[in-house]
Amino acid sequence: MSTDGKRAVAYIVSMQHGLDTWTFRELEALEDALSIHVFPLRYGNGPYMPKPDWYCHRFRPWRIAVQQPWRFLRQPRRYVRLLAEAVRTRSVTDLLLAFDFAQAMAARNVALIHCVYGDHKFFIGYYCHKLLGIPLSVALYGYDLRANPNWR
Repeated sequence: MSTDGKRAVAYIVSMQHGLDTWTFRELEALEDALSIHVFPLRYGNGPYMPKPDWYCHRFRPWRIAVQQPWRFLRQPRRYVRLLAEAVRTRSVTDLLLAFDFAQAMAARNVALIHCVYGDHKFFIGYYCHKLLGIPLSVALYGYDLRANPNWR
């Protein structure tokens, strides 16, 4: 439960030009029942921005880099296992972002992770799921099923 007494859901999204219309409307429909937490990979202004009462986590690359030695020292086996998987799947950047996102999700008692599209957002969500042990869902569309962004 989040601080407002509702189950917390984390949406991993792209916000290059704000939220897309569909995602914004979906979050509006859910906000009465769930505490909304938005985790954008890109952040830019647009017509549909997160509402003031939705938590929006903006990562900082310098913070992610500085925290890596601490993460390794805290759980070296887990860190090396996840890093080896990320190297094999060419998703190291996704893992590094997941460390940051998972820390913020844990601090906010997120109970479910949802990824909008099966590209990098899904890889990040997968690693967050591995780190936190909470359920993961994803919205897949046609191109998501045949275009792994990490194989390029």
